[in-house]
Amino acid sequence: MAGRRWARKGLIGLACAGLAVAGHAAASQSVLPRFDENVYARALRQVREQRGPSSELRFTQVGEARVLCGYTGRRGQSEAVAFVSRPSRILFSDDPLQVEFREARDRFCPDLPRTPVTTPR
Repeated sequence: MAGRRWARKGLIGLACAGLAVAGHAAASQSVLPRFDENVYARALRQVREQRGPSSELRFTQVGEARVLCGYTGRRGQSEAVAFVSRPSRILFSDDPLQVEFREARDRFCPDLPRTPVTTPR
């Protein structure tokens, strides 16, 4: 009887520890939105997580509902890709989810220029 009680307490403790580790991992990997950072910092963080540390924001436009739209590119390259940054995710114009990107762009940033911004380097 006492052995079962200790086993149950150990199992509960192990489950709590697992939840704590999973929560920390989710927060550190940007799975959960960070509502305390401004839209520019969030978009730059998301772009660099997806496109690499040499990525930069080239053109930005504040959209509706904490959305930032714009163009991003890599430092030293002239090519630019459109993005829609939301608190929980970022979409790029060259992603396989192009229909979802266009719908988000048209909904949150209808005035975003459609021609990519290129910068001579």
